[in-house]
Amino acid sequence: TASSNAPIVIDNTAYSQGIFQNNNGAIALILIFGLGLLLALTPCMLPMYPILTTLLSGQQDTRQIRSVLLAFAYVTGMALVYALIGIVAAKTGAGLYRYMQGPWVLGLFTVLLVILALSMFDVFQIQLPAQWQTWIQHRTQGKSGYTGAVILGAASALIASPCVTAPLIGLVGFIVQTGDVLKGAMALLVLAYGMGLPLILMGAGLGRWLPKSGAWMTRIKQLIGIVMLLAALWVSQPLWYKAWLNATGSNTPTTSFVPVTTATELQRKINQSDKPVFVDVYADWCRSCIEMERKVFPDARVQAAFGKMTLLRIDMTQFNDEDAAILTALKLYGPPAMLVFEPVQGREVMRIIGFQEADALAQNLNQALSSTGR
Repeated sequence: TASSNAPIVIDNTAYSQGIFQNNNGAIALILIFGLGLLLALTPCMLPMYPILTTLLSGQQDTRQIRSVLLAFAYVTGMALVYALIGIVAAKTGAGLYRYMQGPWVLGLFTVLLVILALSMFDVFQIQLPAQWQTWIQHRTQGKSGYTGAVILGAASALIASPCVTAPLIGLVGFIVQTGDVLKGAMALLVLAYGMGLPLILMGAGLGRWLPKSGAWMTRIKQLIGIVMLLAALWVSQPLWYKAWLNATGSNTPTTSFVPVTTATELQRKINQSDKPVFVDVYADWCRSCIEMERKVFPDARVQAAFGKMTLLRIDMTQFNDEDAAILTALKLYGPPAMLVFEPVQGREVMRIIGFQEADALAQNLNQALSSTGR
């Protein structure tokens, strides 16, 4: 039947990507705000909470309304950075995703988090020139204190921006496709305010209870340092995970993939295969790819399905022009993605975008095999 021959399509980015396509502008922005609230629960936001705590605890004016407004200014700084990301995505295309997850970006923000964490333990002090300190103190304590909060929020957003999640990928993917600068800026601006709502609520609570200064701040600083170190470890996982596996002797791949480097080579291997073809779109800097390789592919049920397939991998770690051409040919935005093609004819029978648990992947692989008569 037609339904049994329909390809399996599971796209974890599809909901956010289809928001603007399926709703009018106002409803779309409300839904995007809700997505931002969900993203506020992810580890990407961990560094934001101690940074905001430090900002609020240093204030001479501890009125609750002052703390709420400072937190709102802080979130506004975040939102402006995300709006800029939306504008850049509309102008530059899919390459933005690669740059946000590239090793230099991840490494830079990992180092920044570690430096900030060590300063919390008084290993050293980050000392700015006296004139800069006077300017910052004026901006954060005086009548114009909200300016400093906006600047700090913008800097904090740069720490979180490498943490690309499925909803953000979907939104940026839509922006890239349409090239609509206004929609791109508005979508990510609203997303950021959704992400920042818990920070504003936290500011409302902390404004009442946090004292201005005292010995307690030493323990708070150390706690902030620990949180920042944990955030640095999580952000940098794509950089150190494979090296750690090699060092511990546990980097024995459970799945052997044949590398593919061009769209032409991919099509040729599909046409020459006598078995259904599984294509894994992968990169070392893709956190979900690492999770799939570590937790999902070794599963016995997944391995059993793999045994009936030709396994190909497109490694986009370096991301060159050939990789961009493959993404265009496959109509993908970037890794992680898993596709299954019928042998010889090359009909696509399965497409999974994003992370998927082992039981669901095994079921989908078996269904894909059945649709090819295997």
